[in-house]
Amino acid sequence: ERLQPTLITNNPRQSRCVLEEIIDELATCEEFFISVAFLTKSGVVVLMNSLIEARERGVNGKILVSEYLGFTQPEALRALKQFNNVELRVATTGNMHGKVYIFLRESHSSIIVGSSNLTASALKANNEINLKVSATRNSAIYYQVSEHLRADFSNSVVADDAYINNY
Repeated sequence: ERLQPTLITNNPRQSRCVLEEIIDELATCEEFFISVAFLTKSGVVVLMNSLIEARERGVNGKILVSEYLGFTQPEALRALKQFNNVELRVATTGNMHGKVYIFLRESHSSIIVGSSNLTASALKANNEINLKVSATRNSAIYYQVSEHLRADFSNSVVADDAYINNY
């Protein structure tokens, strides 16, 4: 059942909330890659314990956010900077608006694609819709999604202190 495609919304009658899925995925992954348009301090706060636990387990991750519409909060970027296991970058060109979460394991990866940004409202309350699929690392869908994210990541800027202070 865990490997079947799953619709994830924040409607308690239909499924678990997005936050619960992400927390479970972070608890069992070996590596993660998150790409969202918007990041807020509230989004970091609700994932803080999971990010700390991932760091303690030696899990590395990449998080890519966007300057699109100026919605990403500098204090959220600063909060993520405390995690030396997370490579944090910002897309500064184009209108990056996608939301993709990849959680890698040796046997398979979970890919969540949908409408949820890294904000507490998007992860717990908003009327969001996301699709979670499982894929092996040699599958076409894993390759297509990961290559798209790698390209976006390589065309972004490191969210270092100088960048955040100027944002």
